[in-house]
Amino acid sequence: MSATGKVIWLLLLALLPPLTAQAAQPKGWAYQLFVDRELWQQQRIDVAARLQSGLSIDNSGNELFSRDGFSLNRIELLLEKPLRSRVAPGGYADAGSRRPNWDWGFLVEARYGEDFNPLYGFDDDWGLNRAHRNKLSLPQWLLKGYAPLGGGTVLQLGNFVSPVGNEGDAPTDPPQPFYSRSLAYEYGPKRHVGGLLSSRLPLADEYGLWSVDLGLVQGWDNLQDNNDRPSLIAALHRRSRDKRLELDMEAIWGDEQSQDGITDQRPFVALSDDGRGLARSFYSLSLRHWPDADKRWRYVLNAVHGRQQGGDPAFDGGSDGLIVEDSEWYGANAALIRQLRDDLQLAVRYEWFRDRDGAHAERATGINRSWTLNLSWYPQPWLRVRPELRYDRFDGAFGVNEISGSDADQLRFSIDATVFL
Repeated sequence: MSATGKVIWLLLLALLPPLTAQAAQPKGWAYQLFVDRELWQQQRIDVAARLQSGLSIDNSGNELFSRDGFSLNRIELLLEKPLRSRVAPGGYADAGSRRPNWDWGFLVEARYGEDFNPLYGFDDDWGLNRAHRNKLSLPQWLLKGYAPLGGGTVLQLGNFVSPVGNEGDAPTDPPQPFYSRSLAYEYGPKRHVGGLLSSRLPLADEYGLWSVDLGLVQGWDNLQDNNDRPSLIAALHRRSRDKRLELDMEAIWGDEQSQDGITDQRPFVALSDDGRGLARSFYSLSLRHWPDADKRWRYVLNAVHGRQQGGDPAFDGGSDGLIVEDSEWYGANAALIRQLRDDLQLAVRYEWFRDRDGAHAERATGINRSWTLNLSWYPQPWLRVRPELRYDRFDGAFGVNEISGSDADQLRFSIDATVFL
């Protein structure tokens, strides 16, 4: 374990006694140590902190999904003024009559750690050492407004985590019970800058709770885009009135490309030096079902498909993962989650994913099959510990190396701990 890892673990151990003493206090109690809690409550502002770290070991040394050894995933602080609304941007609608009053809110999230999805043109080069694996970032900074129009409408403006895909960015469950990410997540957008309009459809509750999203954003993970055409986000969500069945149909379309010698926007590196746009699309279909009334069982199915138009060859003679021909990727994953006790949950996942064109510059080219077994234990309401075992079988090449017929197996064990304050 590195010296930095040892220092962080010692700090955690030093913090455990006061955390135990405070465990009975309400969620979000951390800010009581610094400010007047009643003042924050009067303004309806929530403050929360999260710390996540883990340890991973695999038998191959390929490190295709994460680095071996200790990882500081995140230390983050969230400051939020939530909306009074029955519809959430990029999420589901709730039953009940439309709220009659206008409202507004905001969210600011600050993070330090390895869970870093860069926003090009903003925090992609933050830090004194750009090569250091722990990064400082602001994953979200946004304003939200609610209007009593239709079944209830919310407008979200700023930088926000992508609503397209089954797995969110936060280490929370739902939607993400696993420590390791699926390839469906790795191949999708992470952050957007722009606007997202979400509205609950004014239908009778017996037909289910329907909501739609429509957004214009600066492409994938961009503040400074390389073309003057925004990308379009569209989604349709359906939730049963008893909240035991959820369906998401989400998509993003737009022109996305890098510029040679200016921006190398990974992981999909397609160059366009004459200003023409290179079309990229991504679709996600997700289904979640709780078959029993007490929600002890949960089934999750997610399917994705993406495509990137090929671009120009590099002027310098080559670039790792450069897309010069039209490329596509697609796959599906299924998960079964069982709540064994109130403080113990078992989860299994299977994934099949195809990227024969090598579109992703940092992942294995070919077909991947993955099996994951995970246990989530809450020894305290504010602490989650997750041991996880993952097996991957690759049929194809590694990275951008075209090694015909190469096969590889990888068995990976990891354990992570997350503190919710």
